[in-house]
Amino acid sequence: MESLMALAEDSSMERSAFTHRTQRVRGKLRQIAAPNWAMKLLHWRLIERLRSIEVGRLLHNSYGATRRGTSVVANASRHAHNRYVYQLDIMSAYPSLPLDRLTDALYWLDPTLGNPAEIGTFLDTPCKGPEGGLAVGPPASPIPFDLYC
Repeated sequence: MESLMALAEDSSMERSAFTHRTQRVRGKLRQIAAPNWAMKLLHWRLIERLRSIEVGRLLHNSYGATRRGTSVVANASRHAHNRYVYQLDIMSAYPSLPLDRLTDALYWLDPTLGNPAEIGTFLDTPCKGPEGGLAVGPPASPIPFDLYC
């Protein structure tokens, strides 16, 4: 299996980067990390790599980006005509996730992702937000968050 560092080394010639901006959503200010094209490609490769881990039992209620053909919007739309819908918005959920603990969790799930130092180094670049923790906005953020939870 390909390690996470191999994903980063095999990325495009363009430098992977985020454009950070503040966005007001229903009265709340959020720090959004908008990935450039190279960063999106790296996140899509990360999603494919994490999908290859046998974690179906861990993510049986997680439909964000963990299963082909699904998304957060598709998951919510399945419940659009139900009588009771409850939306939980944990504003600081991604930024408050400790990346060192996520590193340990990913290593425990699949040691072929790399050693803990390599996994931590990888997470610092394409996954870390401006406030620490996971960045809000990139395509792969829901999977590591759900795996950690």
